[in-house]
Amino acid sequence: MKNNNHKKIEIKVPTIFELINSLDEKFLTNEVKNEITKYYAYELSSMINYAKNINKPQITLQTFIKNGSQWISDFSVKDLEKEVKDQFNFHSQNTSQWVYAGCILFDEKDNSVSSHH
Repeated sequence: MKNNNHKKIEIKVPTIFELINSLDEKFLTNEVKNEITKYYAYELSSMINYAKNINKPQITLQTFIKNGSQWISDFSVKDLEKEVKDQFNFHSQNTSQWVYAGCILFDEKDNSVSSHH
């Protein structure tokens, strides 16, 4: 994808349908689908805005992965021009190139969808 300055933005993102369908079917009420769609649109827009200010941006968003009662869809905007360093978070993710990151989260306990940064 190119923005108005003709900058290339590397984007590795599932479609909204792929993201929704990566969640167990038994949780896919209309309300949950609508909430996932809302957060997907918001985060994708935010990531593109962050990427516009980076020379060599990469946007990624993962499909849902189950962890206990939570389903997590990680996302990030990386600056690929930044040096990769030994800089890891609690989840063993290398954060040295991150400019913006977080997750869309679905929790089975209360059927809630939220976003975390």
